[in-house]
Amino acid sequence: METVIALAITAMVTVFAIGFIRPQIGLYNEFDQLSQAKAMCAEAYVKLEKVLRYGYVYHADPDRPDELAYYIRKTEPYESVHESDGSVYEMLPPMDKWPRIAAGDLEVEEMDGMTLELDFGGTTSREVRALLVVKKEEEQVYEQEVVIRSMYDYEIEGDDVVGW
Repeated sequence: METVIALAITAMVTVFAIGFIRPQIGLYNEFDQLSQAKAMCAEAYVKLEKVLRYGYVYHADPDRPDELAYYIRKTEPYESVHESDGSVYEMLPPMDKWPRIAAGDLEVEEMDGMTLELDFGGTTSREVRALLVVKKEEEQVYEQEVVIRSMYDYEIEGDDVVGW
C-alpha cells in the first residue's frame, strides 16, 4: 500500500514538474533562436557597412530589391566634365559595370537552419536602406532595418539613378 501511495505522489509531482518545465524550455528555445537571428543581422550589417560606406552612388532595381548596385569612387574619376562655371562633374560608368551585393555575397553564418534575406527597396542614390530579414523554414524570425550613408558629400541631379 505504501508503495502505491509513494508511486502516486511521485507521478503527481512528475506531472506538475513537466507541466512547469515544458513552457520554460520552449521560452528558452524561442529566445535562443531570436538571439541567433539578431547575431546574424549584426554580422550582415557589419559586412554591408564595410563595403558600402565607400559607395558613391547606390541603386536598387525595383524588380530585384534583394540586390544592390553601387559605385565606388575612384581616386581618378571615370570621366570628368568641366563646366564653364568651374564645376567638375564625374561621369559614372554604365550601371552594368557597377559591383552588386546580395545576401549570398555577405557569407553570413547560418545558425540553426535560419537564412538571411535582404530588401534594398528603400534605397536612394545617396543612402542605402536595407531590411534584413532572418527566416527559418519560410517563417520570419526577426527583421531589422539599417541605413548606410555614403562617406562622400556630393550633389546629384534628382534622387534616382537612371540607366539600369
